[in-house]
Amino acid sequence: MSILVSRCARLLAATLMVVTALIASPAQAAAPARDVGTQAQSPGRFLEIDYQGRLKQWNHVNGVWTPTTLGSGWGPESTRLITSLDDAHFLEITAAGGLSEWTWTGSTYVESVQGSGWGATRLLTGLGPNSFLEVESGGLSRWTRSGGVWSETFVGYGWTTSSTVAIAGLSHGDFVEATGTGGLSEWFSNGVGYDEYVRHVSAMSGTRLLAGLTPTHFVEVSDDGYLWQWFWESGQWAFHYVGDGWNNARLLG
Repeated sequence: MSILVSRCARLLAATLMVVTALIASPAQAAAPARDVGTQAQSPGRFLEIDYQGRLKQWNHVNGVWTPTTLGSGWGPESTRLITSLDDAHFLEITAAGGLSEWTWTGSTYVESVQGSGWGATRLLTGLGPNSFLEVESGGLSRWTRSGGVWSETFVGYGWTTSSTVAIAGLSHGDFVEATGTGGLSEWFSNGVGYDEYVRHVSAMSGTRLLAGLTPTHFVEVSDDGYLWQWFWESGQWAFHYVGDGWNNARLLG
């Protein structure tokens, strides 16, 4: 069975209609306009840490994803989570519960320690240069930076391991969630909290890792070791197969 057929079989088993790789979304109210001028990471670029502790940057050039190894020593004994803020900055939660920001100088990354006490953080995703989302103990918080100081705004509870598998920031006011039931939800800021728009009922069954690319693109690593790129087209989220061999990916950001 081909990889694409295998993936579509998962969707069909969930009673989703797949037509030319576009999946019909449930009827719902129109979501806010996308903030296409702001993104968590430039088009066609994301970070990966593999199980050997290597930090890689993946770039999409001429239709092909190509890795560049940026360093080693990023194993589970030192790094627990990462997320990109923009092209030149990413956040790391260390195994010791510290929060660090890493800045690319053109030849290497330089660390700036941001604080401690992040040992309970389960999920992390960047929204832009000065904002990110954190899931801790079932609660969702948005962190924003002003004057070099990070401030927390608590959003709400219900983000448990059984309800939320992964999240990926798309812009300052928009992120996607792979739910515990295999669904895909998109959340838009309403100025106080976030409003949910259910995009697919079971399209994300088997999701392991997510990383946002732009307001209209994100990537997914599934449990079966495949990389999928999702894109917003004709008013709905669709996907295409990128490649296999991603069982060795430990973290995306």
